[in-house]
Amino acid sequence: FLFLFLFLFLFLFLFLSLSMKNSMLAVVLLLFFVSHPTFAVVPSGFHTTNKCIQLGVERFVKVHQESNNRSPKAPKQKFMTDVVEICRLIEKVSKETGLDCSFASLALRDYQHQRTTLKEPLNLSVSVEASPIQVPSDVFPETQYQYPSTAATFSGGGNRAMVAEVGQLRAFQTLGLISKIGYQSTISGGTWGGSIYQYYQTGADNDTQLLGPPTSSLSSLDLETLAQPAPPLSNTATTNMILKALELLADRSSTLRHLWVDSVGLTYLEPFGVNAETFFTLSQKTEQEIKAKNPSLKDQTFLTPRSSLAYRPYFIASSVCIGPLWATSSSSVVSLQMSPLYVGSPYIPENEEQPYPLKASPSRTRDLYVGGGVVDNFAFGGSSPTTLEGQKGGELAEVVIQHPFSIRQVAGFSSDDGEWSQNNETKDQEFVDTASYWPILPPSATFLQDAEPYVIGDGGSIDYLGIFPVIQRNISKITVFINSEVPLPNKTTYDACSATSPPSQQVFLSEGLAPLFGIPIISPQDGYFLHNQIFDQGEFYPLMCDLQTNQENGRPAVSYTNLTTIENDWWGVPARRNYSIAWFYLDYAQDFVSALPQDTQRQIALGAEGMFPHFPQYRTVGENGRLSFTQYTTSQVNLLAAFTEWAVTSEEDNLKKFFS
Repeated sequence: FLFLFLFLFLFLFLFLSLSMKNSMLAVVLLLFFVSHPTFAVVPSGFHTTNKCIQLGVERFVKVHQESNNRSPKAPKQKFMTDVVEICRLIEKVSKETGLDCSFASLALRDYQHQRTTLKEPLNLSVSVEASPIQVPSDVFPETQYQYPSTAATFSGGGNRAMVAEVGQLRAFQTLGLISKIGYQSTISGGTWGGSIYQYYQTGADNDTQLLGPPTSSLSSLDLETLAQPAPPLSNTATTNMILKALELLADRSSTLRHLWVDSVGLTYLEPFGVNAETFFTLSQKTEQEIKAKNPSLKDQTFLTPRSSLAYRPYFIASSVCIGPLWATSSSSVVSLQMSPLYVGSPYIPENEEQPYPLKASPSRTRDLYVGGGVVDNFAFGGSSPTTLEGQKGGELAEVVIQHPFSIRQVAGFSSDDGEWSQNNETKDQEFVDTASYWPILPPSATFLQDAEPYVIGDGGSIDYLGIFPVIQRNISKITVFINSEVPLPNKTTYDACSATSPPSQQVFLSEGLAPLFGIPIISPQDGYFLHNQIFDQGEFYPLMCDLQTNQENGRPAVSYTNLTTIENDWWGVPARRNYSIAWFYLDYAQDFVSALPQDTQRQIALGAEGMFPHFPQYRTVGENGRLSFTQYTTSQVNLLAAFTEWAVTSEEDNLKKFFS
């Protein structure tokens, strides 16, 4: 009643002001009307010409109005379940209004009948080279190209990770360090940015346009400047993926079972000409070599990096191969590494078959090999070889492919965390992505292992930092960008400089860092970090001490370490390998904030009530309300990219010495 009274009161004043030709008062009142959350039916950006979608979204917002506020503990969101709920609301709209909203019913029916694609299969026979690799091995298919033994890894974290990566790449470009990097290893949101950076065809003429020019001065980043359109790559973070998903369903361009991958493609890759369902490879030269060996592919399009662009590090995006669709929760989850030349897992965990519990009878298991090497990426998702030697990699094997393995799938698979929730239970299997998968068998194998649908998920569920692919390749110098939403603990809560025991989960849920040192910070149902220790636990404390001390002193949270591995049979990491690693942890830095204009500083200080809630650790989902999902505002995007750029350029002398 209070809101209704306020509404009528303001409406009366608006009417009187217009009647009295008091235009200034009218404008002020009108702005209050459209901006105040009390009267917001649909969040900004959700109005669309499709009336069915608009009405369905309006009803969804009313149902979930209580979670549209920026509360400290927003409810866990699931992309696909929200989309399905909106589709069901659209069905109701159709019945009540007579609007033709049949696409929603068709989408739900496709799901119910397990329809996975609207596209005709290729049914092409190709010759595939299966490369048996059991790390430790320094020989991978890209070894022949002699990339530098250095790497930059970009963690997961949705749009936060992608936007942070834009600033970090921009800084590397400004410092002239891109050419020093041999590998770019990405996870989840880091893969969104990495896929575009590696393969963009349109949307920008060069890298400076794509990433944006260097930030000239932090003092120039006032609110008016931050509101200017973001550079093309980071600007994709201002698009709402849920609305894009509904548009795909309305156009009958996707099914619910493939909607995550297709939505990632439409939201992030489409503006750069990278969203087509086409094969991809390293260069025009490798495309010619593939087609020479496979005449059946001569008319197929292959995506390659633009020849006019500057040097690119070798690109590895990680997903996970969770297990067969018939299996229930299992710890036998392996890294699935996707690259311009190949896809696969370059190790057989513990060099033996892994048990997969049956959903129908969880007490029973079926033992299967997983991993064992890599296959040509154009053949991933196809049938398995028909000979034992072919599946062992001893000879070229003939397989049949139905659909191209594309960059869109790389970006989608690497980030598909929405419905599985690192759980893999039957109730979460409604919308999981799957791919036809077969392993490269060891020499001792005596029987074929046929391809079958495997659940594919977010690479961050076992390697949030993207560090294991480069460790497995024995890359000696690594820059690790931890673009997490979890802040470092302050020293009053946990002081790593004097600690003799690791922090608890309640103090520091580190999303991938602590498990590298054998610190179990997360339960199995929340992620498979069970096999990740490769460094001695004692090395964790000086690393954390550096990060905390730098952050406490207003500087970027950075640490430079020299670490020696301990043996890890699961990942195939041998003992006594030495690595130089520069760790960049995304966290608040007072030196950066103090250099900003006063109006920007005031908004940051307002916290959840201001324009930059949780800066710089924006939430992966729900930063701007439930229906925003991963969407950020332009100002949020520009400020975060400037921050991560500053964090890297502030380390110019140390980084140049590190890579020398």
